[in-house]
Parts: sequence; C-alpha cells; structure tokens
Amino acid sequence: MCPGSSTRRLASGVEANSRLTATTGLVLLGMLAAEGVTIVAIGPLLPWHIGIGLALIPPTLLKMGSTIWRFCRYYLGDLRYRQAGPPHPLLRVIGPLVTLSTVAVMVTGVAVWLAGPPAHTLVELHKVSFVALFAVMTIHVLGHMVRVTRLARADSTNGGRLASGSPQLVRGLVVTSLVAGVVIWVVTKGAMGGWAAWTNAHERPESGELGAAILTRLAW
Repeated sequence: MCPGSSTRRLASGVEANSRLTATTGLVLLGMLAAEGVTIVAIGPLLPWHIGIGLALIPPTLLKMGSTIWRFCRYYLGDLRYRQAGPPHPLLRVIGPLVTLSTVAVMVTGVAVWLAGPPAHTLVELHKVSFVALFAVMTIHVLGHMVRVTRLARADSTNGGRLASGSPQLVRGLVVTSLVAGVVIWVVTKGAMGGWAAWTNAHERPESGELGAAILTRLAW
C-alpha cells in the first residue's frame, strides 16, 4: 500500500467524525429551534414540547458520542486527531459546559415528564438548566458556525459526496438517530395523559407561564 493512500485513509476517519458532529449539530439546531417555538405557548403546545424533547435524545446522544470520541482520541495521543489539532481554547472550555448543561436539560425534562404535574421543583430545575444551555450553546454555535458552513459548502460543491470519510455511515447514523427519536415520541405519546389533563385544566391562567419565565430570565 502506498504511503499516500494510507495517509488519506487515516485522515478520512477524522474527517468522517468531523462531518458526523457537524451534520448532527445542524439537525439538533433545527430541532432545538422547533422546541423553542413551543416554549412561547407552552400551555397548548406542551405535548409537542414533551414529544420534541424526547425525540431530541437519540441525536443528542449521537453528537455527544462523536464529540467525546474525538476528545478521547486526541488526549490518548491518536496521531490522526493530534494532527487535526484541538479547537479554539474558548471552545475547549465551553465544550464540557455544553455537555453538562445538555445532560441537565435532558435529565430534568425526562424527570418532569415521569413525575407528572405539577412537579414545581423539577420544572424550576428544568428552566434553570435550559437557560444555562442557551447561554453556552450560543457561544458554541457561533464558534463552530464558520467551520460547519465550510463543511456544508464542501459537500455541496462535491455533488453531495464527502471528499473523504464514509458518507453513507454518517448519513445512516444521523437518520437512524432521527428515526429512533420519532419512535420514542410515538411510543411515549400515550403516557402524556397526566400532563395533557393538567394543561387543559390550567391552560387559561398558566398558558405561556414557562415561556414567559424563561424569556424573563434571558432578558436579565
């Protein structure tokens, strides 16, 4: 095997990891935007808020997995990832905060759903963790936007084919995570009766309360 071919094969693994992280990140950004819309009118849109939140779990785990994989390979001395280099120092600090706040949002969200209404303490924890995630995620997204855009442009100029890596694997993993999220949403839809009934009973006085509280915190 010629050295050039070996080098390209080694680099393709890093490239595939980068593209998997970037693609999953863009998908999550769209899903989080949809989740944000439900916050504005959390009363009538609460079933959608819960459903999208549960559907977010598989792609979120996929992105965390790809990021943690790169982190581990880099600090374990993998030459391929060492040559690719680390992210900007600020993003290296923000990264763990994004992961921790994401886990906090997911865990508290699932806990609220399982506990049933009114779950005041858990709801407050969910609000606080969301505000923290919003803050660090804003920096995270802005810091990676140029690189993600460059990868997307490279894909489009190559007719949708990756210059290196495994496009079928990347797309397959992303699609599988989305399908898994939809399955979770559909399977758990029947278990939202408690929150649906509580929402109907409190819709007028409390509709939009969570959204207003979060927007107020963000304004601070």
